[in-house]
Amino acid sequence: MQTEIIPLWSASRGIPSVLVRHVRDDNTPRPAVLVIPGGGYSVVCDSTEGVPIANRFDELGYQTFVLQYRVAPHSYPAPLQDAVRALRLVRANAAAWGVAPGAVAA
Repeated sequence: MQTEIIPLWSASRGIPSVLVRHVRDDNTPRPAVLVIPGGGYSVVCDSTEGVPIANRFDELGYQTFVLQYRVAPHSYPAPLQDAVRALRLVRANAAAWGVAPGAVAA
């Protein structure tokens, strides 16, 4: 599997970003899931609620993406803006990433 980290905003480094997981060699459009790990807006709990969840959706045939969103000291609406931006990014790159643009869930 190839992975790629895409920053969500032009000035961002590391966070906020989307981990793009290229698990399929074919380019057949598939449904996609944007995994948004929990963490109470103080941390992003990626080790238990990010990649493991994405792995399970991979097994079910989905294209998966994992969001690293802004947390404290950032507050509402920053995490929500990151999620919306990530969904738009996935839909905008649907053809290149083998995603069915009308079948993207978070």
